[in-house]
Amino acid sequence: MRRLITLLILIIGATTSTHSQIKSVADYINDVTAISTMPDVKAANDYIDQNHDRILREWIAITEINAPSGHEQQRAKYIEGLLRSYHSYHLDVNYDSAGNLIAVRKGTGGGPLIVFDAHLDTVFQPGLQIKATIKDGKVYAPGIGDDTRNIEALLATIRALNEAKIKTKGDLVFVFTVIPTRAASSSRIVLICFSKSAMTSLDVERKSTVNHASAAFALTTSDPPSMPIFRFEEGLVGTFNW
Repeated sequence: MRRLITLLILIIGATTSTHSQIKSVADYINDVTAISTMPDVKAANDYIDQNHDRILREWIAITEINAPSGHEQQRAKYIEGLLRSYHSYHLDVNYDSAGNLIAVRKGTGGGPLIVFDAHLDTVFQPGLQIKATIKDGKVYAPGIGDDTRNIEALLATIRALNEAKIKTKGDLVFVFTVIPTRAASSSRIVLICFSKSAMTSLDVERKSTVNHASAAFALTTSDPPSMPIFRFEEGLVGTFNW
């Protein structure tokens, strides 16, 4: 999660570069090192470290709301309530016609628009009661990884940016999508809405960038993985990795 904050700032820099300014992977590694020492980025990362328990509780709470494909409303409403509670920095929160929950963190203007997404639904049958358990520093529950870890990563990242008072020039768009079996059409609806200004879309489950990100930058977001919040074994067990 700490890397996601640095990654976000790095994306903004990458998407404002022209083709003649494409950097090498080594250059991006140097940029990450420099960015991580910036006072506001350090403050955002410190927020993550200092709120371990809250992040864990929220992650578990979301996991325990079963959300079979086509029945994501209860989980979406819970997340919507969390988003609307972030009073330190205004978010525009709404749903699109496909049922995706969208939160826009407005920028100051003049920068690239960045879209992040994580899917809401689970693969389990309706009516399944999910109860997470913690043992030896690990959380056990069906769906603890896919894709609940990334939902919580986005939520915690928003809070960390707010607490550190980080302002971006471009808007940051956080999309919580429905039914990944329809992901292509669902995501297309989102990207069409922002097509005139969107520079980059980052799918935090697939750890990849699409649209206008450069090939060199795509390498830095997939190797190492861009979302190393927790390590997972077969999608069922998450170990705390801060």
